[in-house]
Amino acid sequence: MLEIAPRQNNQSLKQYVFATLSQNIVRLNLKPGEKLNEAEISELLGISRTPIREALLDLAEKKLVVIRPRSGTFVSFIDMDIVSQFLYLRTVVERDLSRMACDCLSPDDIDRLHENIAIQKYYYETSKPNKLLECDIRFHGEIYRICKKEFLSDVISSLSIHFDRIRYLSMTKREFILKISEHENYLHALENGDVQAAMAISDEHMAHTFEDYEWIKEAFPHYIGSSEG
Repeated sequence: MLEIAPRQNNQSLKQYVFATLSQNIVRLNLKPGEKLNEAEISELLGISRTPIREALLDLAEKKLVVIRPRSGTFVSFIDMDIVSQFLYLRTVVERDLSRMACDCLSPDDIDRLHENIAIQKYYYETSKPNKLLECDIRFHGEIYRICKKEFLSDVISSLSIHFDRIRYLSMTKREFILKISEHENYLHALENGDVQAAMAISDEHMAHTFEDYEWIKEAFPHYIGSSEG
């Protein structure tokens, strides 16, 4: 069952279709290898096929779908080469951001991060995985903002869509409370200005993600393949 959010006032029809389909691909409501039916999407969203075709072309550019002439459009498989390169990028960037954040963290920043962690715990305890992951993403986004690297955050976010499917699958393996605990330890290191501890915890956090990634390759081999189809 697809999740259909209301269209935002500033969204074109193409943007709305793109956002709706990409969210459902990331959350695995549309599974890797699944064929997309333009007529069904058109009926479900109540819009014509033209913006749907335009959105599918954009999704193909992002390697989230594969368009096969005379066969149809299919959700791309999770490309582990893309995911591993993204994880490498985040590991390098966020290690350095950890060093920077120790020097520029303000009391307001600390309060916001503590509040975020409290909300993460609430969503964990109330079994709201989608909200929990959104909160997790915001926690990391706050570190970019604190370091005045918002543009870099936007770049990372635009590349994370393949990785985000891994995040959803990983929730079936590891208790998310462990990630929340890592966030707490990380914030404690930042508050104390402990650069070495913050960088080490950041590296450990990403290393656990690598472990999840290796497990997913074994647990969900039918989801893994080339994004080129």
